Amino acid sequence: MMGSPPYESMIWDAVAHLIGRAEELLLRSSHFVRVAIVQVEDSHHIQQPLQPYQGRRQLQKGVRAWQQIVLFFVRLNLGGLDLDTRLSDTQKETLAALVAVAKSTPYEDESHQSEDMPPMQELERGILFFIISLLDYVVQGWEYESPLVCALAVIAVRPQGWLGLDKFPSILSALIKTSRYLVLQEAYETPTVLAEADVTRAAGPRLEDVERLTHRFLRRGTRSPFEWMFDLRSYGQHLAMQSAAGGKVSWTGDRLSYGDISLDISQLKRMVSLLSYDTRQLLDSCLLFGLPTPTISIQSLVDNPSSTEAGFSLVRHSEARKLLEVEGGCWLLDQVVRSPDLQLKFFADRTSNTFKLPAVNQYMHSVNHFRTNLAVLCHITSGQPARATELLSIRHRNSYEGEQRGVYLDGGLVNLTTSYYKGSTIEAKADVNIIQRYLPESVGLVVVRYLWLVLPWIELLETQCYSRTKVSDHLWPDQLPGHAFDENSFRTRFRQITEKYTGCSGINIPSYRHVAIAISRKYLTAVEQFVDVVDASDEQGDAVDGTTPLDAQASHSSYVAQLVYGRDGQAVAGSLPTSRDKFRTVSRAWHSLLGCGSPRREEDVSKSDKAVTEQQVVRRWELLRQSDPLVRLRELFSPQAEFRPKQDEVLRAVYDGVSPILAIMPTSSGKSLSFILPASYEFSGTTLVVTPLLALQQDMLRRTTKLSIPARVWTKGSDDTNTKIVFVTPESARTEDFLSYFHRLRTTGQIDRIVFNECHIFSDDDITFRPAIKELVSLFQFNTATTLAAQLGCPYYFSSYEDKKASLEDFVAAEQGVIVTTNALGLGIDIPNVRAVIHYDCPDSLIAYAQESGRAGRDGKESRCILFVGEPSATRTASYKQRKRSFAAIASHSLDVWLQRYISTPDSAVCRRTTLSEYLDGVVRDKGCQDSAGCDVCTAGAAWPRTSAAVQEMQSPIDRHIFRSQERSQDFVRHEFQASQAADSNQRQRII
Repeated sequence: MMGSPPYESMIWDAVAHLIGRAEELLLRSSHFVRVAIVQVEDSHHIQQPLQPYQGRRQLQKGVRAWQQIVLFFVRLNLGGLDLDTRLSDTQKETLAALVAVAKSTPYEDESHQSEDMPPMQELERGILFFIISLLDYVVQGWEYESPLVCALAVIAVRPQGWLGLDKFPSILSALIKTSRYLVLQEAYETPTVLAEADVTRAAGPRLEDVERLTHRFLRRGTRSPFEWMFDLRSYGQHLAMQSAAGGKVSWTGDRLSYGDISLDISQLKRMVSLLSYDTRQLLDSCLLFGLPTPTISIQSLVDNPSSTEAGFSLVRHSEARKLLEVEGGCWLLDQVVRSPDLQLKFFADRTSNTFKLPAVNQYMHSVNHFRTNLAVLCHITSGQPARATELLSIRHRNSYEGEQRGVYLDGGLVNLTTSYYKGSTIEAKADVNIIQRYLPESVGLVVVRYLWLVLPWIELLETQCYSRTKVSDHLWPDQLPGHAFDENSFRTRFRQITEKYTGCSGINIPSYRHVAIAISRKYLTAVEQFVDVVDASDEQGDAVDGTTPLDAQASHSSYVAQLVYGRDGQAVAGSLPTSRDKFRTVSRAWHSLLGCGSPRREEDVSKSDKAVTEQQVVRRWELLRQSDPLVRLRELFSPQAEFRPKQDEVLRAVYDGVSPILAIMPTSSGKSLSFILPASYEFSGTTLVVTPLLALQQDMLRRTTKLSIPARVWTKGSDDTNTKIVFVTPESARTEDFLSYFHRLRTTGQIDRIVFNECHIFSDDDITFRPAIKELVSLFQFNTATTLAAQLGCPYYFSSYEDKKASLEDFVAAEQGVIVTTNALGLGIDIPNVRAVIHYDCPDSLIAYAQESGRAGRDGKESRCILFVGEPSATRTASYKQRKRSFAAIASHSLDVWLQRYISTPDSAVCRRTTLSEYLDGVVRDKGCQDSAGCDVCTAGAAWPRTSAAVQEMQSPIDRHIFRSQERSQDFVRHEFQASQAADSNQRQRII
């Protein structure tokens, strides 16, 4: 109500308080009162008693409708609106009274009020009387003479037009139900006979008062607005049931689109696999503390579904308790007491029975996490999805109030049973629907282990630490302190988990029902055919009542026979054998579709998981083998794209599943495409890329993101399960967190390949080099970089620089630019239009020089690579930098003989390209640079010191140069920098 007068905000809030108070009153009302309030006509059919909503979200629809109606009349009363309808005298009086009270009452923001319901305020009482006056109205002629009917038309209008059949009937239903709430409140507030005792008063409204009001304006024949709402709602629901909803689902291959949701079946399978693994890990590592647990043969467990004993569950059966080997009720407590570490964690001291509350709270947080994962896993893998209220109503044991449990064992499968009744009357033959959903064996085993070993320990903590006098019988109780598990919270967590594991946002409980039904229609048609055959065999016989001759001869119908005679001992009360078989078939079909079927014995679970994992991997390899890499290349880049030399050969080996592969390719030849291309498919799993440098990670992340391929750099705590490519450094790959992540992906069959990028770096590293000296050399390098960058006025980059990412991004984004860097940018950085790589210092090795100079000309255009080496000097006073860059230093200190040969001394200079080719490829080039751009040796012979003018006059692009004039190096770099700034904007170029 932002921008509204304070009194309007007060009225808006008071309506919500009033209806919430009325719903609380319903809970205190007798059965006869709740039946009388819904009886709309005299009939032998007794209506279902009025029930409260199961969540605030449903209640909110009726609250909002009444808020809009009341505010509509408030503004009408103040002259803001003009309608061809008149309020009755009673309606005018009650409306004026509530407006007067609202204006005279100080406004208090309800967000600062406590959750406890305050005593009924005068404003709420005024709103109640006004709403009752709207309901208590007799329509004499046209129905729109009723102010309430007129207001209903107003709230049905939206900017886009009138609310349709999919919206307005549900609003009418909410108004009808909340109207009954308010009539109960009116009967309670204005009794015809004052109660003789406060106890009677607190019990709820009297039946006589409720009947007096319902007969006056809540029944048929009263010509009231309520009767009009009731009839309009029925008519709208009938039309909605007869009208097909608009189509919202479309398919493209195995990818489903529904609204904003785009989901591939492989993503759903991946989610189930990873969520199953994570849920088991939570159970074993967090809830069971990683302890070795007793084994379970779930196939040999027995259950007694017909037992109504209070507290009975599938792990309480006498035969089951024998087979479970140990008494689960005390097992985890015994382990905690026996373990010094766990005892220290949970108890104040070894002789105390007092729990440490922080440790218990942390454990309960893990319990809540596990229960959430388990709820989502059961919801998706058990078959056609239930409603949230159905799932959360399941009990794991019979309650002491007589409610039947909903977790059973049936033929080695855990069966989740729910029931619902959509009718409005109570009849002798109530048509209650019993729905059975069967969990995959692996998920069912998690449920059994949780109920057997963990739940008794949880209930002990609840009673000892949170003063619980009674523990919940529900599988997902709404009792944990600070961890509400009601319908609204489950809806929120379901959306979060599905987004986390599939990468698709917007998948909630209602939308997933549409998605699941669409999937079943596309993939489970064989199940429907099987069910049709079962139906046909069941219904042979009398065409009228479906009774078979066998049952007719026994003098009863087939329905009665299944319900009463010869019942299977494993049948759930109220269920029919044929229905149970059909539900089991549907659930098993879903298990097969999702790839989550597993054996019935615990000792075979790992074998089955491995088999399922192998099937998933084999399927992905089959799809990749059937794909054409050239077609994919053109889809990602351009229709005219072609492979560079060797790319096609390497990619064909990758697509054919060859392993291992060692790809030796020239710099800038597109090696990274060998893992980017196969990882770009929707069906692909995860590719782990081990890269030696952080800058290389960021560069490849930029390139894959540009291609819309889900990729990320691995960091501790990151858990994006829908990522296609994960980049990790060798150091991070050895950490415990990454190894846990890797094991999880491998166990669930998500890893497609592991790539070691720039793998020569791992073997080139000098293990004999002292780490401290390495640090000193690095210090000289980045000091040189910062000094030179300051002189040139350009950005710089080195590995420990905090703003290195921004420097690189600025360099990439610039039209022209120069960047000064250490060898941190020497590997894998793919910036197409680098025209010059200038080595201000001598590299550490020839392979390092080959990699670093390979940053130039990656777009195929000619570029320059220039290396400065100082003159031979025997001067003892020469600086470290001068000595490092001299021939003498290279000759005496370099362990890389190839670097010595490449640079060489003046009298032994050889073609630069010949040396590189022999070193990198093992091929001796007798002709030097004749087939390529010439190096300085081939272009000008063994050219000795070049003057500055000679440098500036050099026009034709050449391959590689070595300048031996140390003093002119900064002048040359500055000249190149100025030239790049003056270049035509259409000829973008960069210098490293």
